[in-house]
Amino acid sequence: MKYISLTFTLVILLFSCDNSTPEGDLNILVPEEEIEIDSLIEPIVESVIEEVAPFTLNIDSFTEFPPEIDGCACYFSKTFDAFNNGDYIYMDDFAQENAFMKLAGEMTSFNVDEDVWEDDGGGMVKVSNDTYSIILTFQQVSSLDETFQKEGDLIIINADGEEISTPFFGECGC
Repeated sequence: MKYISLTFTLVILLFSCDNSTPEGDLNILVPEEEIEIDSLIEPIVESVIEEVAPFTLNIDSFTEFPPEIDGCACYFSKTFDAFNNGDYIYMDDFAQENAFMKLAGEMTSFNVDEDVWEDDGGGMVKVSNDTYSIILTFQQVSSLDETFQKEGDLIIINADGEEISTPFFGECGC
């Protein structure tokens, strides 16, 4: 009797271990070779970073007035201290025709497109060339002799419409 029940149990166990899967169940296949996840994800991550990464551009300072600037001028620096040291990031001929910045190590010239001066000394200047458009918005913070100290924001826009901004301090005068 003991052998019959043991045999019966073994037969049941053998037939209950069926390798087939019922319909609707998922089969999970594990590849035999290793897949490097980094190589699959890296191009996706790089494309997302390119879409999110801000437009960058070196805004360099310069110390000498370009020869086209003769007489009245506006000249701006990144900070008050840089201005006192004569390190300028932007210069124009009082928003008449010519403007200059040193971008990515090169002195770059711009044409003045528009200038708006308000009664309180604030205003806006737009300059451009084939590569960049620049918008300066500013307010007057003081005046001394024949100069008017300004502070504001300088926005550089590239051909793709991406922009960067930096604050500035400087003056306009003759």
